[in-house]
Amino acid sequence: MVVDPQGRPILTLEQGQWKALSDHRVIYAHGSDHELAVIRDIFRLYTRDRLSLRAIAKRLNETETPSKDGAPWTEARVKRVLKNDLVLGLYVFNRTSRTLKGSLRHNPPEAWVTTRVLEPIISRAMFDLAKRRLAIRRHGLSREDVLPALARLLRARGFLTDGLIDACPYTPCASVVRRLFGNKPRLYELLEYTPPGRWRPAGQVGPATDKQLLDLLRKLCTRDGYVSQKRITADPSVPSASTYRERFGSLARAYELAGLPHSRTELQRAGRERGAARHRGDAIPKQTEPRWPTLPARFTDEELIECLRRLQGTFGYVSAEIIQSDEASPGPMLFIRRFGSLLSAYKRAGLPCTRSEIWSRAGHLRWKRRKSELRA
Repeated sequence: MVVDPQGRPILTLEQGQWKALSDHRVIYAHGSDHELAVIRDIFRLYTRDRLSLRAIAKRLNETETPSKDGAPWTEARVKRVLKNDLVLGLYVFNRTSRTLKGSLRHNPPEAWVTTRVLEPIISRAMFDLAKRRLAIRRHGLSREDVLPALARLLRARGFLTDGLIDACPYTPCASVVRRLFGNKPRLYELLEYTPPGRWRPAGQVGPATDKQLLDLLRKLCTRDGYVSQKRITADPSVPSASTYRERFGSLARAYELAGLPHSRTELQRAGRERGAARHRGDAIPKQTEPRWPTLPARFTDEELIECLRRLQGTFGYVSAEIIQSDEASPGPMLFIRRFGSLLSAYKRAGLPCTRSEIWSRAGHLRWKRRKSELRA
């Protein structure tokens, strides 16, 4: 804002404008009430609601909140607001210095000069809280840094939940805690904390055992033909996905212990098959014979080798697709777990076991089959 020699305001300068007279002065001034409300909302969303910089920028863009120059909000713009000392009414200079024809040098904090130029827009406590959270985001934390804060929160509230951790001003968010400690049982063990209210079946006094939780997954898979996080969440008779993560570390580990497809490749392939069936309007393919943990015990090494030899005699070559499509054979993953790889299983069965032999033989037979089909 331009003021006269007596300090009386003359006009508010727009971007790129300068004062006209030498005896005039330029001072800092608050923006409109709407702009001040946006600044307070940014600090509230970051400190109280614990939103990320990206989430805040997205919300501001969705509500069509204009920025200073009208450009869309970004993480960098939100961060500049949170780091700007002017929200406290303070102007800091001498942060950097440069000698003649020299390079820019950052001065230590004790050399900075701070002067008050405005009335504060937000409180010092909120600014310091945002500053600490930005420091955590930038530098990261170790287990030794986070564990005392979680222990303090546990002593203050008597329990721990993801929502409580997210709302706490002196702890990182729950996702960071999970990444540091791997899973909640490990964290609870370090804190010597036994969480109350573990999921339990209706009418049962104690919490559900591991076997009960795995049985529920198997029943869900038998009924619907597959199991996923969405199906677990939608079924009231099954505990939530977070319960399985807390008990077994991850959903994939729970699927593995229940004998369900658990590898990333298997889950993605099953998801694509369900999506293709929905697109065609067909029924969702179901797993007709669930492969529970008892499945490996049903096949000895000799029986698995005999399966490979039978498939070799029928098709002329063996591949993972043929093994998967054969109803009398277990899936290829059992061969991989039992023998280390499919190539090792082929070698034990006396079949071609190098990639060149398998590909050339398989390609030759496919070509012959295709040629006979065209002639027919």
